[in-house]
Parts: sequence; structure tokens; C-alpha cells
Amino acid sequence: MTDQTAQPEDSGSQSAAGRMSRRSLFRAAGVGAAVVGGALLVAAAARLVLPPRYAGLLAARSKAQDVVTFAVLGVAVLAVAVSLP
Repeated sequence: MTDQTAQPEDSGSQSAAGRMSRRSLFRAAGVGAAVVGGALLVAAAARLVLPPRYAGLLAARSKAQDVVTFAVLGVAVLAVAVSLP
């Protein structure tokens, strides 16, 4: 019985395009964090303007508490996204 699992190739044989630099990884993480932060701010705005029957799963607590929670988390995540190199 032979082992047919894929073995990683030698890192020296990979081209520069095949590897991600640390800077590009942080840039990708920053973009992802900005998307999440923006989505949280959109959720806060949606919870603010939507009536309770359309809010769905956005309505977990009172409207004021939901809006403040989403807004604070959105701003915090955006601050992390901006602070990444």
C-alpha cells in the first residue's frame, strides 16, 4: 500500500507570484476587516430605519441598543482595518 497524499513542493521552486508577501496578507486582512466594519454600519442603519417586522435577525434587543452595538462594533472594526499596515 502506497501513500498517495500530496506532498508540499520545495519552497525554492515556487515563483514569486505564487507566494504572498506579508504586506499583501495584511492588505487583504485590512480590506476584509473594512468590509466587515462597513457591513456592521449598514446593519446599524438598517436596524434604525426598518420596522420591527422587517428587521428579522437584526432585532435582538431594543432598537436603540441594537443600533449602538452595531455602530460601535462597526467603528471598532474599521479602526482596526485602518491601523493595519
